[in-house]
Amino acid sequence: MGVGVAPRIELAQACGLAVDNGIVVDATLRTSDPAIFAAGDVCLFEHPLFHQRVRLECWKNAEDQARVAAANMLGREEQSASVPWFWSDQYDTTIQIAGLPFLGSTTIVRETSATSRIFFALSPEGVLVGASGIGTPREIAKDVRIAQNLIDCAASAAIAIHACRCRCQTACAAGRGDTMTQRFLVFQSLWRWNAATPTASNARSKRTCR
Repeated sequence: MGVGVAPRIELAQACGLAVDNGIVVDATLRTSDPAIFAAGDVCLFEHPLFHQRVRLECWKNAEDQARVAAANMLGREEQSASVPWFWSDQYDTTIQIAGLPFLGSTTIVRETSATSRIFFALSPEGVLVGASGIGTPREIAKDVRIAQNLIDCAASAAIAIHACRCRCQTACAAGRGDTMTQRFLVFQSLWRWNAATPTASNARSKRTCR
C-alpha cells in the first residue's frame, strides 16, 4: 500500500517561508524568499506544463529538481518542467506512471496481454495528461515512455490528442508539428482500437482497446 508522506516543513515555517502541503515555490523552485530554494518531495511547485501547483513524491522528481535548483542558485532561470514519471516493482509486476493521471476525466484502457494493462488519462479537452501501466516491463514500458513524450509535446506545443469513437486524432496548433505527428503515428501504430462503447464509472468514462 502506498499512502504517501507528510512533508517536513518546520524549518521553512521557522524561516517565515510560505507553506501549503509543502514548501511553496515557483517554477524555478524559489520560495517566498528569493534567496532560498526548495526541491524534491517537500516542495509544492508551479508546474509549467500543467498550470497548477503539485507536490511529487518520487526520487526521479527529486533528482531532476536538484539540477534545476543548483543551476538557478548559480544565476540561471531554468524551470522544473519535466513530465512526472514513477515506477515501482511489486514482485513480478511493475507499475509505471507518466504525467498526472488524476487530471484526466476519461480513461482509455489498452490490454497488452492477459495480465498487463495501460490506462491513458485524457483531460476534458481530450488532451493526454497521464498514462499508468501495470504488468511486465516489456509489455508496458514502451507505451508509457511514448506517452510521456506525447504529454510533453501536447503541453508545451499546444497539441491536443483527442479520443473519438475509439480512434485517436491529433491537431497541431503550434511548433514541433512534424516531429509530434511522427511520434503520434508511432504511438497510434501500437494500438488496435475496437468499437467498444464508452461506459461510465464513478463519473469517469472508459474505453477499451487491444
